[in-house]
Amino acid sequence: MLYLQEKFMNSPLISIALCTYNGEKYLSEQLDSIINQTYKNLEIIVVDDCSQDNTFSILQSYALKSPQLKIFRNIKNKGYSKNFEYAISLCKGDYIAVSDQDDIWMTNKLELLLKKIIIDDSLLVYSNSLIVDERGNSLGKTTFDKRSKYTGGDPRALALFNIFLGHSMLFKRELIDIAFPIPKNSSYDAWLGFVATNKDSVCIVDKVLTLFRQHNSNSSRNWEGDTKLEKITLLKYRLQNYLTIKDLKHRGFFEEMLRLVENRTKGSMNLDLLFFLLKYRKILAITFSSNIISKINHIRKFYI
Repeated sequence: MLYLQEKFMNSPLISIALCTYNGEKYLSEQLDSIINQTYKNLEIIVVDDCSQDNTFSILQSYALKSPQLKIFRNIKNKGYSKNFEYAISLCKGDYIAVSDQDDIWMTNKLELLLKKIIIDDSLLVYSNSLIVDERGNSLGKTTFDKRSKYTGGDPRALALFNIFLGHSMLFKRELIDIAFPIPKNSSYDAWLGFVATNKDSVCIVDKVLTLFRQHNSNSSRNWEGDTKLEKITLLKYRLQNYLTIKDLKHRGFFEEMLRLVENRTKGSMNLDLLFFLLKYRKILAITFSSNIISKINHIRKFYI
């Protein structure tokens, strides 16, 4: 407790990496929720990815009255994940949070996340989010209803499914040093979560701290693919990226999985891959919110 009190007395700087792209409709509401956080030692790094609406004008008006807000504008469109990587690289804080342009934060979000990451001495903490419609009305589900919570140190649990959403995370600067640059064909949040898990350094605040808005103009892309071929091809790329981590745990597991997945991308049904997934079904499906039969069927439907 004394350690926690000393940390808070020092009020470490938290940087918020916020990326915008044609976000005029919801941006002001999100900026207000960030500026009104109970934790005050903040810098807000906003990188606009060549918006063609009034997004940048809104940012300029907020910057005039909020000195902690620093805005940048890309010359060329970087795309969702690479723009977040760039915004994070501009952050100077000891801790970094990530923000989408269209959500709403609970006022005590950063305070609670910071306390937890300090107490647990983890690289990354993430929290629950309430899924709302475009008007901010609850849709009756949270992100933890759709994606199971996991704080273990076995990266195999993330081989198939990502549970990390950038808007829910706070992480230490040290995580950037070991995780950047973000590999091609990886989303920034899934990659940061995987690297932190491989270090056995993830914790959770099991509270709704974000209203996660769902609408037709969401910027995030589908990093799991739509067709079965897309899913298996993206899985191949992810496995290749995982194997670039020097201290990767269970390396033999990932090497064998990649070999079988590469065979699958060539068009064969590859029963060996099915048997492999069934063999490791408990660890592979631990992050999927349903009973074990549904988990196995979900894996089969996606990848076999």
